[in-house]
Amino acid sequence: MSQPETLCRRGSQVVAITRHEWVGEGLFELALGGDWGEIQPGQFLHVRCGAGYLRRPFSVYQVGPDGPVLLVQVKGEGTRWLAGLRAGDTLDVLGPLGHGFAAARAGERVLLVGGGIGVAPLALWVSEAVSRGVSVAAAAILGYRRAELVCGVAPFERAGVPVALASEDGSVGRAGRVTDGLLARLRDERWDRVLTCGPDGMMTAVAGVAREAGVACEASVERQMGCGVGVCLVCVVATASGYKRACVEGPVLDALEVTWSSSMPG
Repeated sequence: MSQPETLCRRGSQVVAITRHEWVGEGLFELALGGDWGEIQPGQFLHVRCGAGYLRRPFSVYQVGPDGPVLLVQVKGEGTRWLAGLRAGDTLDVLGPLGHGFAAARAGERVLLVGGGIGVAPLALWVSEAVSRGVSVAAAAILGYRRAELVCGVAPFERAGVPVALASEDGSVGRAGRVTDGLLARLRDERWDRVLTCGPDGMMTAVAGVAREAGVACEASVERQMGCGVGVCLVCVVATASGYKRACVEGPVLDALEVTWSSSMPG
């Protein structure tokens, strides 16, 4: 599966936070000002999270009137530092970086499978298709651990994309995992491709099901990164055609080529 051409990278810039809004348990949106140019769904911003911390990669969730919006979950010291910022504070940001999802094509049928904050780049793909006026037959299956962690659903609803929710504890949507019944759905309905982003375990299962059903699948891999520009090799991913850097050749890769069982760094 061919990847989109890499967009011209911009240097780092110090930008103002234009909105900080809590949207769930330990979940918040950060809207940023600045000069960004075109952003492909699936690309990320590399954000410096305070003095002494390495940058953290965040998929772009939406592109608002002033700039990109990030969907952030508090997981460690860096994201906890981000959570303490407010509108008017500034951030040092590098990007947009990496390869995104292949653009929507008129008339295609696309199934989007997301887990947790992995819904972010999928939501941008849907929004971008709408903004370009591309008519696609899309549907989404979004999974969360529990109801309090549900996030990122609104862009799908605004785009008129049917959403099926699943939760591990059954507190919202169907009890179970996003992959429950996925094989039957891929076999019983016509799909041109699957787009997925979320925990590796989930994407491993999604890729396996897509392979069995004979459906193309693109995955946005989540990896820790040092430089974000392909130099440090912290984020390498093993694939059938060799190692690929998540920050340059990815984060969106052909899911059927990724060696998901690999224990490579990241």
